[in-house]
Amino acid sequence: MKTGYQIGVLFLLMAVFSCQEDHAIENAYAQVLALHDEVMPQMSTMSGLEMTLQEIVKDSTISQSGLDSLQSCLKQLGDAEEGMWEWMNQFKKPEAGTDKSEALRYLDDKKESIKVVGEAMTSSMESAQKLVDQYKK
Repeated sequence: MKTGYQIGVLFLLMAVFSCQEDHAIENAYAQVLALHDEVMPQMSTMSGLEMTLQEIVKDSTISQSGLDSLQSCLKQLGDAEEGMWEWMNQFKKPEAGTDKSEALRYLDDKKESIKVVGEAMTSSMESAQKLVDQYKK
Protein backbone atom coordinates (compact mmCIF):
# COMPACT_ATOMS: atom_id res chain seq x y z
CA MET A 1 0.00 0.00 0.00
CA LYS A 2 2.80 2.37 0.90
CA THR A 3 4.47 1.73 -2.48
CA GLY A 4 1.23 2.48 -4.33
CA TYR A 5 0.94 5.78 -2.44
CA GLN A 6 4.53 6.71 -3.30
CA ILE A 7 3.98 5.92 -6.96
CA GLY A 8 0.81 8.03 -6.96
CA VAL A 9 2.65 10.98 -5.40
CA LEU A 10 5.46 10.56 -7.92
CA PHE A 11 3.01 10.69 -10.84
CA LEU A 12 1.29 13.72 -9.33
CA LEU A 13 4.61 15.56 -8.99
CA MET A 14 5.58 14.65 -12.55
CA ALA A 15 2.24 15.99 -13.81
CA VAL A 16 2.68 19.26 -11.91
CA PHE A 17 6.21 19.81 -13.25
CA SER A 18 5.12 18.86 -16.75
CA CYS A 19 2.34 21.46 -16.63
CA GLN A 20 4.79 24.10 -15.44
CA GLU A 21 7.12 23.28 -18.34
CA ASP A 22 4.23 23.47 -20.81
CA HIS A 23 3.21 26.81 -19.30
CA ALA A 24 6.71 28.25 -19.73
CA ILE A 25 6.81 27.16 -23.37
CA GLU A 26 3.31 28.50 -24.03
CA ASN A 27 4.23 31.81 -22.40
CA ALA A 28 7.40 32.13 -24.49
CA TYR A 29 5.45 31.21 -27.64
CA ALA A 30 2.83 33.86 -26.83
CA GLN A 31 5.56 36.49 -26.39
CA VAL A 32 7.02 35.68 -29.82
CA LEU A 33 3.59 35.86 -31.45
CA ALA A 34 2.88 39.18 -29.73
CA LEU A 35 6.06 40.66 -31.22
CA HIS A 36 5.13 39.29 -34.64
CA ASP A 37 1.65 40.78 -34.31
CA GLU A 38 3.17 44.20 -33.57
CA VAL A 39 5.39 44.08 -36.65
CA MET A 40 3.11 42.40 -39.19
CA PRO A 41 0.67 45.31 -39.72
CA GLN A 42 3.61 47.44 -40.89
CA MET A 43 3.87 45.29 -44.03
CA SER A 44 1.07 47.24 -45.71
CA THR A 45 2.73 50.55 -44.83
CA MET A 46 5.97 49.26 -46.31
CA SER A 47 4.21 48.22 -49.51
CA GLY A 48 2.64 51.66 -49.82
CA LEU A 49 5.98 53.39 -49.36
CA GLU A 50 7.58 51.07 -51.88
CA MET A 51 4.92 51.88 -54.48
CA THR A 52 5.32 55.61 -53.84
CA LEU A 53 9.11 55.41 -54.21
CA GLN A 54 8.72 53.47 -57.46
CA GLU A 55 6.51 56.27 -58.78
CA ILE A 56 9.09 58.86 -57.76
CA VAL A 57 11.87 56.91 -59.53
CA LYS A 58 9.99 57.37 -62.81
CA ASP A 59 10.40 61.16 -62.54
CA SER A 60 12.95 62.12 -65.19
CA THR A 61 14.00 65.30 -63.37
CA ILE A 62 15.62 63.49 -60.44
CA SER A 63 19.43 63.57 -60.32
CA GLN A 64 21.50 60.40 -60.51
CA SER A 65 22.43 60.67 -56.83
CA GLY A 66 18.75 61.05 -55.99
CA LEU A 67 17.93 57.96 -58.05
CA ASP A 68 20.72 56.08 -56.29
CA SER A 69 19.24 57.03 -52.90
CA LEU A 70 15.78 55.95 -54.01
CA GLN A 71 17.06 52.62 -55.37
CA SER A 72 19.01 51.98 -52.19
CA CYS A 73 15.94 52.67 -50.09
CA LEU A 74 13.80 50.42 -52.31
CA LYS A 75 16.34 47.65 -51.73
CA GLN A 76 16.18 48.22 -47.95
CA LEU A 77 12.39 47.98 -48.05
CA GLY A 78 12.55 44.82 -50.15
CA ASP A 79 15.13 43.23 -47.87
CA ALA A 80 13.06 44.05 -44.78
CA GLU A 81 9.94 42.62 -46.39
CA GLU A 82 11.82 39.50 -47.44
CA GLY A 83 13.12 39.16 -43.88
CA MET A 84 9.58 39.14 -42.55
CA TRP A 85 8.38 36.55 -45.07
CA GLU A 86 11.41 34.39 -44.35
CA TRP A 87 10.84 34.63 -40.60
CA MET A 88 7.19 33.66 -40.97
CA ASN A 89 8.02 30.70 -43.23
CA GLN A 90 10.63 29.39 -40.78
CA PHE A 91 8.74 29.94 -37.54
CA LYS A 92 7.09 26.86 -36.08
CA LYS A 93 5.59 26.17 -32.70
CA PRO A 94 7.74 23.65 -30.84
CA GLU A 95 6.18 20.23 -31.01
CA ALA A 96 4.77 18.58 -27.92
CA GLY A 97 7.43 16.48 -26.28
CA THR A 98 10.30 18.73 -27.37
CA ASP A 99 12.89 19.16 -24.65
CA LYS A 100 11.91 22.20 -22.56
CA SER A 101 15.30 23.90 -22.68
CA GLU A 102 15.56 23.28 -26.43
CA ALA A 103 12.06 24.68 -27.03
CA LEU A 104 12.73 27.75 -24.88
CA ARG A 105 16.08 28.37 -26.60
CA TYR A 106 14.39 28.10 -30.02
CA LEU A 107 11.63 30.52 -28.99
CA ASP A 108 14.16 32.95 -27.53
CA ASP A 109 16.11 32.88 -30.81
CA LYS A 110 12.90 33.51 -32.78
CA LYS A 111 11.97 36.33 -30.41
CA GLU A 112 15.31 38.02 -31.05
CA SER A 113 15.11 37.48 -34.79
CA ILE A 114 11.61 39.01 -35.07
CA LYS A 115 12.95 42.02 -33.16
CA VAL A 116 15.72 42.37 -35.76
CA VAL A 117 13.16 42.06 -38.56
CA GLY A 118 11.01 44.73 -36.92
CA GLU A 119 13.98 47.07 -36.55
CA ALA A 120 14.89 46.59 -40.23
CA MET A 121 11.31 47.34 -41.23
CA THR A 122 11.14 50.46 -39.07
CA SER A 123 14.49 51.76 -40.28
CA SER A 124 13.67 51.22 -43.94
CA MET A 125 10.25 52.85 -43.56
CA GLU A 126 11.76 55.89 -41.84
CA SER A 127 14.27 56.28 -44.67
CA ALA A 128 11.55 55.81 -47.26
CA GLN A 129 9.29 58.37 -45.61
CA LYS A 130 12.11 60.94 -45.63
CA LEU A 131 12.60 60.41 -49.35
CA VAL A 132 8.87 60.61 -50.01
CA ASP A 133 8.72 63.87 -48.07
CA GLN A 134 11.72 65.17 -50.00
CA TYR A 135 10.44 64.34 -53.49
CA LYS A 136 6.65 64.45 -53.17
CA LYS A 137 5.99 68.15 -52.85
